Amino acid sequence: MRIHLRRGSVMNTLAVILIAVCFCRAQSAKSAPGLVPIGSPKPEEIPPGAGISKHKHLGQDESLLIQTGTAHVWLSDQERDLHAGGLVFIPSSTWIRLKNIGAESISLVGIFSAPGF
Repeated sequence: MRIHLRRGSVMNTLAVILIAVCFCRAQSAKSAPGLVPIGSPKPEEIPPGAGISKHKHLGQDESLLIQTGTAHVWLSDQERDLHAGGLVFIPSSTWIRLKNIGAESISLVGIFSAPGF
């Protein structure tokens, strides 16, 4: 699932986090009062040992929300392990790579800024 937002402000960063939290809660509670899923939620599934190859987005910021599983993430020259509930912000033109290092599939949602903003 992709959600597009304008980039470049603290309010937009907070909006990304709020959308991600609401999305996760709506997915886990399905019909919880006050929480509405956004669009047609279809998280990306990454099986154990698989990953997302090294790439970058020109003109778009991206946030990845890990819903299930464990990922090793390379962000520019940094490396981190992310677990369920982990969120990584990827500024425009930054190299990113991800590998599922766990025994279960990763379920993740990508949130993108609108191109050119």
